[in-house]
Amino acid sequence: MNYNKKVLILGLGYVGLTLGLVFAKNGIKVFGFDIDKKTIKLLKSKRPTFYEKNITKYINRYINKSFQLVEQIETADIYIITVGTPLKKQRKIPEIEYLKKSAISVASKIKKNDLVILRSTVPIGITRKLVIPILERKSYLKAGKDFKISFCPERTVEGNALQELETLPQIVGGFDKKSFNQSKKLFLHNTSQIINAETLEGAEMCKLLDNTYRDTIFAYSNQMAKLSEKLNLNLHDLIEKVNFNYSRNFIPRPSPGVGGPCLTKDPYILDDVFKKNNLKSEIILNSRKINESMVLNIYSRCRHYFLKKGKDIKKTKIFIIGIAFKGTPPTGDTRFSTSLDLVNLLKTKKVKNIFAYDYDVSRSDLKQLNLNFLTIEAGFKNSDCVIIMNEHKAYKKLNINKLIMTMKKNSLLFDSWGIFRKNTNIKKKKDIKYIGIGF
Repeated sequence: MNYNKKVLILGLGYVGLTLGLVFAKNGIKVFGFDIDKKTIKLLKSKRPTFYEKNITKYINRYINKSFQLVEQIETADIYIITVGTPLKKQRKIPEIEYLKKSAISVASKIKKNDLVILRSTVPIGITRKLVIPILERKSYLKAGKDFKISFCPERTVEGNALQELETLPQIVGGFDKKSFNQSKKLFLHNTSQIINAETLEGAEMCKLLDNTYRDTIFAYSNQMAKLSEKLNLNLHDLIEKVNFNYSRNFIPRPSPGVGGPCLTKDPYILDDVFKKNNLKSEIILNSRKINESMVLNIYSRCRHYFLKKGKDIKKTKIFIIGIAFKGTPPTGDTRFSTSLDLVNLLKTKKVKNIFAYDYDVSRSDLKQLNLNFLTIEAGFKNSDCVIIMNEHKAYKKLNINKLIMTMKKNSLLFDSWGIFRKNTNIKKKKDIKYIGIGF
């Protein structure tokens, strides 16, 4: 397609950078801006700022060519805002200052017939009630009449974003028909499937529907896991049985909580919308609390085991495998990782000998997180407790039978995802206790 519009992306985190790289791949001239000068510097030198499948190849091919990095916001034809909307630490409500500042910056550059696209996760109504007034007030232009604006949510999974940007449908909510059509024309360069959400608010709601739904169904399995543990049932096996050839439901496996920058945040953003509309969101908040409680459940079960064996958990060697917030698809992202929540909890309980390993988080990054790195072999050796916290496929290649032979007697292998639950040799080993979430 011949497309001569200049696209400027504000915010080069996971969302902005991957989007820009795929646009560049598909023939669009992209400019990228981020307030973090270190990010710009690293990308200009073609060094990735996070782990993502194939991202190094994309960066080498398109950065400084069809994807240019800029150190200040330039005039463009299309502005895509992808800045973060984190939660305020004290009140669990969305922080929209970054979004406000980006809107003000765009307003100083926007001209007639330009298109503004919001891609950040926001409370429903923010585009119309906050962003548009800022743009109109600062630019003296009118939405719909002078410039176009849409909300086009990001829906990719970390670790597979570059592929999904070209395969997933793109939801578009336009201020008006022209806004929708211009946004559709842009995103058709990436994907053949465009879904019209009809309104700005509809598209904003779609993003929150996605992530909050997933957090909620994960919480269902995690609540059932606690019951299964009490009843001495294996929830993983039972889920396999009830899901088998039964298309009406797909119950997910239980997990050590739900981490990452989206699923831990978006339920609270949606809850804030409920409150502002004088409604309660009992299911949403209770689900989030269940998922947040899983780390304490892990600690309590480990401590209970060591008490029975006459060991003080404070004096044990604990080796945690999997620090990224998830393992499949693989990512190096540790933001809001339940593994880090577990480490922090152990430290508050005065456990000192904590060691860590991750396939996709570098040793230097682990050090920055104040974690003591050990290889897999060294971590298992003489450990009292090994805890597998994410579901990385590489674990299945481990010689787990050989590794557990190097652990201390009366030790614990806590396999959160039940990766080795069908290994009968582990269960036969009398001085190694094998447990996990839901069994």
